[in-house]
Formats: sequence, C-alpha cells, structure tokens
Amino acid sequence: MLEQNSLKVLKNKKNLLAFSGGVDSTALFFLLQDQKIVFDIAIVNYNLREKAKEEVLYAKELAKKYNIPVIAAGGIWDKNDIDKYLAMGCAGVQMGTRFIGTYECDADDNFKEILLNAKETTKRN
Repeated sequence: MLEQNSLKVLKNKKNLLAFSGGVDSTALFFLLQDQKIVFDIAIVNYNLREKAKEEVLYAKELAKKYNIPVIAAGGIWDKNDIDKYLAMGCAGVQMGTRFIGTYECDADDNFKEILLNAKETTKRN
C-alpha cells in the first residue's frame, strides 16, 4: 500500500497515470481520486489484443465521469494519427518511439540502431 508520505509528493504536481484498465491501474485511479491528487490518464493501445479495445473504452468512461483528460499513446506516427485521437476526444497524444532515433534522445545508441534498422517483417521475441 502506498504510504501517505508517498502520496504527499504527488500533491500539486503534474501527474500522469499509465492506465491499462487492469486491477492495479484501476485501484491507483481511485486512490488518487480519493486523495484529491490531480492527474491525466495515458492509454497505450497498439491494437495487438482484442481486449485492449474494452480497456480503452473503460478508461474513457472513467475519464469522462471524473473529468480527467485522456492522453493517447502507442503507435502514433503522424498527423493523421494525431487527428484521429483528437477526434475521438483525447486531450492530446504522447509520441515517443517516433523520436528515439534523434540526437536529442538519450536512449542507448545500440537500441536506436536496432529500431532504425527494423522492418515490418522484423520478428518480436
């Protein structure tokens, strides 16, 4: 269980809850609500699992009910993707992988090289 001191650190800060719709993130959602800690929700959906659609719907329902902004993340590549998520009611998007190969990103160069050389047919382990 989270200690009260840990929760105090989150007060009056910008917080982002990575929300999956599972037991852990749902419990944390309601704990943060109960403690009146302000946060946005980030939902990551790579469309790899059928159940992910249900989880996204659940997250959006909670966000709407409690007036919490939803930030879409995962698989967002270009303006078309951004427009799609904004049209779905998201407050914004988070793009990370798109920028891993840049000089400004502090990811390990070997990791950058693997991503930059990946093809659609590259296998995942």
